[in-house]
Amino acid sequence: MLLSTAIMRSGMIGTFASIACVVVFLGASKGQTDTTKDKAISQMRRIADTMKQCHEEIEYRTPCATNYIGPPTNLDWNVLPSKTVRSPFQGIVEFVLPIRSEAVDPSKQAQKVQQDCQQMAALAAAGERDSPAPAWRDGHYRYEFDLGSDPPELVKRLWIVKNKDNNEVISAANDDHYCWTNAARNTTAPTQQP
Repeated sequence: MLLSTAIMRSGMIGTFASIACVVVFLGASKGQTDTTKDKAISQMRRIADTMKQCHEEIEYRTPCATNYIGPPTNLDWNVLPSKTVRSPFQGIVEFVLPIRSEAVDPSKQAQKVQQDCQQMAALAAAGERDSPAPAWRDGHYRYEFDLGSDPPELVKRLWIVKNKDNNEVISAANDDHYCWTNAARNTTAPTQQP
């Protein structure tokens, strides 16, 4: 009887020890997840803050005008649990890039250039008016990051617009050389703007 009671007690002790180990392990795992999440939030905040420091840049020049783009406005970011095994968290930053065009003073243009510029402006206005495609200024950019590991990694750069039927049209962003893209890529050390 004493022997069976001793075996039963030692079995209960083993069970309690196993439960205690599981509780300690789960507690450590939760602590590690919280630390990783805090790290991911810090990484995303640093990326967004660096992108916000960017200035307007020249997109392109023509004989008729200088076209400017940026800086990012309406910048919104978030950190979510990742759906992939690449990283524990996914960072998302969405923003709009304002554009403006500054016409070259016609008095500084040759007569032929003035005529070409007037013709190009008329064609552009007609094309924009008649185009069934979404106007690109109606969209926004979305950058996606793998977070929580060192260093964060920019994995997607998307351009999102709505078509005439109000359906989303998503394509790869074509903004390689701008400050905000460089800030998103160079996530280990924030870049400084002049």
